[in-house]
This record gives sequence, C-alpha cells and structure tokens, in this order.
Amino acid sequence: MRRAALALAAATLGVATLAAPPRPAAAQARRDDDDASRLLVAEARRAIARRDYARAGKLLDRALEVAPRRIDVYVLRASVHGARDEHARAVALLRRARRLAPDSVDVAAALGIQLVLAGETAEGAPLLATVVADHPDRYDAQVVLGHHHVRQARWDDAVAAFTAYFAHRPAALAGEDAIHQLDHATALLRTGDARAARVRYAEVLTVRPDSVLARMGEAWATAAIDCTAALPRLAALDDLEPDHPEIALVISRCAVRAGRLDDARAAAARYRAARPDDADGWLAAGEVELAAGDARAAERAFTA
Repeated sequence: MRRAALALAAATLGVATLAAPPRPAAAQARRDDDDASRLLVAEARRAIARRDYARAGKLLDRALEVAPRRIDVYVLRASVHGARDEHARAVALLRRARRLAPDSVDVAAALGIQLVLAGETAEGAPLLATVVADHPDRYDAQVVLGHHHVRQARWDDAVAAFTAYFAHRPAALAGEDAIHQLDHATALLRTGDARAARVRYAEVLTVRPDSVLARMGEAWATAAIDCTAALPRLAALDDLEPDHPEIALVISRCAVRAGRLDDARAAAARYRAARPDDADGWLAAGEVELAAGDARAAERAFTA
C-alpha cells in the first residue's frame, strides 16, 4: 500500500506557484531556482527507483529550500517519508502544503493517506472519502480506504474501494496486486459474493501458492458455493489445521451437507479436542447427529 502511494507521488509532476508575477530580476532568480529544483527532483526520482529513500529525502529537502512553493515536491517528499514509516513527518509536511494549496486534490489525497497510515483515521478516512467522491479514479486513495474499511469490517465499502482501485490502478503497480487482492477477496466473501472471492483468492495463489490466508480463503469460498467440491480443498489444508482448528469445523459442516456423516463426525471431534470450550464444536456435533436421525444424541451434544 505504501509503495502504491509512493508510485503515484513519483508520477506527479504538476507545479503550483501561488506568488505574484515576479519582476524581471526576480523572474531570472526564480527560473534559476526552478531549474535547480527540477534537477534535484530528477535525481531524487532516480534514488527512489533504487529505493534509496534516505538520499531521495535529502535531495527533495534541498529542492524545497530552493523552490518552497512547489506543491508536487511536498507531495513527493511526504511519500518518501511514508515509505520510511515516518508518517507523522509526512503529515506535518502536507499540512504546510495544504496551507499553500488548499484546493489541491493531490495534497488532500496524500494527506489523507498519510493520516490513515499514521493511525489518525478519524481525520484521514473522511478526507479520503471526500477525495474519491469527486475523483473515483484516485486509486491511491481508494486502496488505502479499502484496507481501512476491511479493518473496520465495513465490507461493502471495502469492496467498492478495491473495485475502483483495480479499475484505475496503472499497469506499473500490477506487481502489488496480491497485497490488495487478499483483503478484496475477504470483503467479497463477507458480502456473500463467494464466486468473485474465489477468483481473487485464486489470483493470489498463482503468485503466492504458500499464502495461508489465500489457501484457507479459497477453500472457504468454495465451501460457500459447493460443499462437495470444497471437501478435497479443505482436506488439503491438513497441514494448517493444527494452528487453525476452524478448518475442522468447516469440514464438519460441509461434510454434513454432502452427506458424509462419518467424516463430519470425525472433524467435529477434532475441533472439540482443539477447542473444548467453544460451543461451535458441540453445535457441529449436534448437527451431525441430527443429520443421522439420532435426536437424543443431538440433544446431548447441544446441551453438553
């Protein structure tokens, strides 16, 4: 997410000048300053491409010294702060930029992003929501909002944000997709769109076949669509079950729906052994016995 925000800032080259037109001598000095700042920014971009953020930061600081009203340099410098997890410094810098250019969408988006990354979501998230309401193609704002909405369990909002992100993000950021597809898939699954969620999880697995979240999520999504098809996928998660006993619970419930009661009973027993105090284990056991037609055994399980 931080790299996506940095890539956008690195691609932004608009120049904002808010001063009155200078006199001829001052105009030459201003042109000299602009030339110097352009050279510094160009070198900073090369440093960013090498991920040498320390050097990029120093170069951009010098660029701001010689051209202190270049809004694009503020945004880029703040992004470098963000790439180094210096979000408070990024926020302070962008507040200065906003005083210079209160109507700049670039500044508003960058400030909202850094506020959210700094944990100041009460201010940052509404600011980003305002940005994307008028500019839905601001993929940098959309992706940060998407992850924020997932953390807040606002699944519909997360789906909308990630959908906009993937619709507008440049091809240069495709390498970061797996980072965002996981949260997008989770939001899709939570909103009941299991088929779309399964596609997203499968996309992650093509580049990260060992992703625990993607492996479990793809099996979960399949279970929501077709339990018979899901059982082999769930069984393939046996290496994860010791750390994630909820896999056994899903197997039990799916096996009941598929009519495989012995498998369901065994899975429910494994879950109860792993989490003896969780009522879901006993509910699962009761469901198995109800499916088997043994009401008394089901009652014992439900009331245990």
